[in-house]
Amino acid sequence: MDDMNKTTAESDAAVDAVLKNTRRGRLANKIVWGCIAAPFALFWLAMIPFAFLSGSGGLFTLVISAIPLVIIFFSARAIDRALAKRSKHETTNTLLPDMAKEFFGPSATFERKKGIPVAHLKESGFFPGGWKFKTTDMVTGVRKGIQVAFSDAKVSHSEGAGEEDSVTVYDFSGLWVMCRMSRPIDGSLRLIEGMGGANVTGNVRFDAKFGVEESAQGIAAAVLTPGFIESIRRIEFVGGVLLFWLTGWDLHIAVDFHHDLFEGGGGGGGRKATSKKDVPDKDAAAYRAEFRRELERVALLVDEIAKNEHLFRTPATAPQLPPDIGG
Repeated sequence: MDDMNKTTAESDAAVDAVLKNTRRGRLANKIVWGCIAAPFALFWLAMIPFAFLSGSGGLFTLVISAIPLVIIFFSARAIDRALAKRSKHETTNTLLPDMAKEFFGPSATFERKKGIPVAHLKESGFFPGGWKFKTTDMVTGVRKGIQVAFSDAKVSHSEGAGEEDSVTVYDFSGLWVMCRMSRPIDGSLRLIEGMGGANVTGNVRFDAKFGVEESAQGIAAAVLTPGFIESIRRIEFVGGVLLFWLTGWDLHIAVDFHHDLFEGGGGGGGRKATSKKDVPDKDAAAYRAEFRRELERVALLVDEIAKNEHLFRTPATAPQLPPDIGG
């Protein structure tokens, strides 16, 4: 316990140092670029009266003289965001590896640049082809005897007539969990929240909420036992739109809660995080509490699913997760 507390204290101290240096760097960035911009701004303001007196030619000169200010503004913002992004990455890389072990066993791993293979997202059938897929911040481990991998996931597409006019729209931004079942199913089954209406299971509340798609008749009847339906009802606490995909040995659970995993709601879900929100004024303890909430949410989700003895037996007899996981 003393060693764990020491490790926690060392990690928190390292993160606090990173956050402190980042705040200093962002302040210095503003001061430097502000000093560079000041003479250009004064010159531009001094030109305004002459520009209006000189007619269209003067106005054109006024517009041209504003170009350096525009360049300075975007340069300062780019550096500010780069500093914020680096701080985020160093924070997650420092805190999450040890925190993941608390919830998903001593062999748990965290890899920021890896995620659930996008092939799984494409094969799930939830998203039409041609959309953009990205996964990062992957944790792998074991909980309740179940092999688990989960990561941040984003699905987006572009809207607009041309490349210059196109806008990126996020259609999914949230959590993607992959659990290795202890028995395979022959075919595939998809459950989509918000697409209910058909009488599939006889459970009125479930059928009204979830659409059910099976690759062959009889799969839904075999998998959607009263216990499994009850598990799904209990994990609605995670929030967002729930998607389930069972195929072969694997159960995939996707939760669209409109924000990045481990980043406190910044970005994704059709919203772009502002520079001000990239590195809020908080310390390592606040980040640790935030990450713990995300890990606990996944852990509780797995705990509920593990109660389904039809899909998960103890001890588990499933093969290991494929080596490409996170590739």
